[in-house]
Amino acid sequence: MKKARLRQTCSGSPSQWEGWTDKHEPVYIRYRWGYLTVAVGKVGQEIEEMYGEDNIVSKRIGGEFDGVLSFEELKKQLEGKLDLIGERMT
Repeated sequence: MKKARLRQTCSGSPSQWEGWTDKHEPVYIRYRWGYLTVAVGKVGQEIEEMYGEDNIVSKRIGGEFDGVLSFEELKKQLEGKLDLIGERMT
């Protein structure tokens, strides 16, 4: 299982994180409108280029107006898919 170091870039509507896997692949995570989307791109790929193409998770986990997700809940949702190492919002 890949490990990813993340930094939260937005705390709500959407909750959003960006980072890198241990293999230097870009990671973009977004939770908005109740949907969790997690994309892992290719080495050297920009986040803007990968969103919607390289999703490892794309599912509804909340109500249609939900946009706030804690890091702890994110870790639960990605258990077995991506091992997260996070930082608080900067």
